[in-house]
Amino acid sequence: MEKSHKNFRYERKYLIARTKVPQLLRELFKNGYHKIFNTRKVNNIYYDDYLLNSYYENIDGLSDRKKYRVRWYGMTYSKSVKKFEIKIKSEFLNRKEALSLGSQTFTSPIESNLNKINNNVKGVLEELSLNSNVIPVLLNNYTRNYYKNKIKNVRVTIDKDLSYYSIISKKKLAIKDKCIIEFKYSNKDFFAVNNMFDLNLDKSSKYVDGTQQTMNL
Repeated sequence: MEKSHKNFRYERKYLIARTKVPQLLRELFKNGYHKIFNTRKVNNIYYDDYLLNSYYENIDGLSDRKKYRVRWYGMTYSKSVKKFEIKIKSEFLNRKEALSLGSQTFTSPIESNLNKINNNVKGVLEELSLNSNVIPVLLNNYTRNYYKNKIKNVRVTIDKDLSYYSIISKKKLAIKDKCIIEFKYSNKDFFAVNNMFDLNLDKSSKYVDGTQQTMNL
């Protein structure tokens, strides 16, 4: 399996009303940000153990933790290249390890259609000597736009049309009126000297939010 590493970086996440996105974009463009990729749909399957320890570690604010997910782009139910990702958090820093699972067909979040993906995930975790006693918990997708300030080396993503489906409770949730804004940067002083936006920091993750609202936790 092809494995890729990314260095630790700072990430700051914000939840804003969708109606405020045009104003935010004007500020981004005015401050030297440019769109760097085409808009694309992002799909995730989040994994956790039977006690939802990853969920509760996030809720409790544990400074060092890992999160497991399978990610792919484009149509949700189609044949596409899927990657298994380990999101590693240490205090305010984050990094990601990604391993290709190859091209796989995913037709629905019903357990029988997840078997091949699940087996691959468990195989990867065993290979890395990590806890393989995990199950798929949440299916999530959204539309993402990408922007970057090349001088400051800061990336911004804007996620909208968020959708969640609990593989455990079978409940669905769609959020159309809110967007998630995320700033990603390597210079720890960036926000200390250049916080040009009036935004409220949002500590939760898509996994936590989606699990809470589809499982009534």
